[in-house]
Amino acid sequence: MDDGIRDARRKLNQLERDQARAAKQAERDAKATRKAVLGSGRSILGGVAQGVQLGLGIQAAGGLANMASEVFDYEKALTRLQITANAAPASMRDFSNSVNDASRNTGLSRNEILSAASAYVALTGDMDTARASTGTWAKIAQATGSTVSDIAQTAAALSQQMGIGPAQMEETFSALAQQGKAGAIELKDLAGVMSQIAPMWGLFKGGKGVDGVRELGAALQIVKRGFGGDAGETVTGLQGLLVSLQKNAGRFKAHGIKIFDVDKNGKETMRGVFDIVDAISKSDLVKHPDVMEKAFGRVEAYRAYLQLVQNRDVLHKFVDESRDAGLIQRDFDTYMESSSAKLDKSWNAVKLAVAETFTPERIAKFAEAVSGLADKLGPVVDLVGKIADGMGALYGAGKSIRSFLTPDDSRLASTTPEEAQLEAKAKGISESEAYRSLQAQHGRYLAAKRSISEAMANDKTTPESNKRAVAALISTEDNTGEGARRAGAQYLAEAHLSSDEVANLASQIRGENLDAAIADGRGRTEKQPDMGDFINAMKAVQKEGAQEIGRSVAQALASSRQNVKIGSETLVKATRNAPILNTRPGGP
Repeated sequence: MDDGIRDARRKLNQLERDQARAAKQAERDAKATRKAVLGSGRSILGGVAQGVQLGLGIQAAGGLANMASEVFDYEKALTRLQITANAAPASMRDFSNSVNDASRNTGLSRNEILSAASAYVALTGDMDTARASTGTWAKIAQATGSTVSDIAQTAAALSQQMGIGPAQMEETFSALAQQGKAGAIELKDLAGVMSQIAPMWGLFKGGKGVDGVRELGAALQIVKRGFGGDAGETVTGLQGLLVSLQKNAGRFKAHGIKIFDVDKNGKETMRGVFDIVDAISKSDLVKHPDVMEKAFGRVEAYRAYLQLVQNRDVLHKFVDESRDAGLIQRDFDTYMESSSAKLDKSWNAVKLAVAETFTPERIAKFAEAVSGLADKLGPVVDLVGKIADGMGALYGAGKSIRSFLTPDDSRLASTTPEEAQLEAKAKGISESEAYRSLQAQHGRYLAAKRSISEAMANDKTTPESNKRAVAALISTEDNTGEGARRAGAQYLAEAHLSSDEVANLASQIRGENLDAAIADGRGRTEKQPDMGDFINAMKAVQKEGAQEIGRSVAQALASSRQNVKIGSETLVKATRNAPILNTRPGGP
């Protein structure tokens, strides 16, 4: 076995043993203190002053315990990366130093930066670029409001498909950020789409390098205008155009339009996308729009072409005005001067000092000492949570479904190495494929959720939002059930539509889809959802709604202070000091 692998496995095993010991000790301490805290009430706190002191002490201990946990998590993630990359211990020390430097300079958590670097290595296998680029990725994330994982995964596509190296990374992202400010697609939205479009764009002349990225970014900003502002549909349209130009080269050639250049040896290479678009706009096809549409073969390809032609001046303006290589640095400096950034950076410096001072072995002992004290807050937190749930239920009356509009849906999820490993194992695919699969699932989920949310009025359900949710639920393009179908299931669980209402809407939607397919010339070849798909979709709704229904019933009973019995056994005892729910009839 390689020395690097052997060393990594040894460290990982030791870390896991230390963490297991700390967890067992924390559990013992928690059992010993919880009963005293719950039973003593005011005597534990001994008055307001002592209560404040104890609260502050527990809060400090909890914060330090969290730091200890972060050190464990970091060391484990670093060791797993060492195994994946088959790197030597000395190399990993250098890499860890670069992560710490990036964290110290930007105020971002080193665990977040390490997770992003691990995702990049899983996608590309390029440890050297990850080590050289961590500081740049963290800076770009802070300058643009993106996550480091978003930036790293976009960088993976740019590096592999468009030839962007570490030295060009900041200039490239400056171009994309400038275009995002002037256009409709923000930089943080590109992570989920760049890996889909970059490989195809790179096949065309001038499609690689920083200039190639500038032109691709400009094309995405322009084409999006014709697809309702949705990033996913924009990529589908632009992809359709690129595929059509290659697939139907013969049709265009019949009208004097060259898609390929041919060298003296007869080798064909693709011309530049903008050159081809200009040539089509000057051909005789312009006089026959119906013939032109048939030449493209796909409606979305024709729509993308029209946007590029009709907005040619704006397109080239996007390209020309994205040459400011210093944009990221200026935006980063501006953000880091803000009060919030200074506070984050200062607190992060404290955490780094702890991490660099304590070894994992010392942290294990420290965690054992403070975990019992920190655990005293558990019952208090539980009580506050129940009160918050009750207030949320009152606020949610009248079919208001604010919980469907979660705050983190403005960006793509950061996929952790552990999630990718589980996905890879479950589906029998590589970790690289698992990362792409998870991001694709989340992309479909966000697109469906955004569409449904746009149809709501003041966080209330509407007929149109109901219809869009059912359309997502029965989507035939989402075989995994983790994308559009999950968004539809979540909405319907919150909105409490009856099964008859869902079935009627599903029937209406299928009819409309079939009519559209016939009008589009696809006849009855469109895939129809079978009954098994529909049943599984409805099960998903029930699963999403079960917890919400149970919580709502419990809150309603608790607020009305009613005792609920099954026979002679009390299930819910509504007294002032009793817990909201007993764990079983007749038991505490």
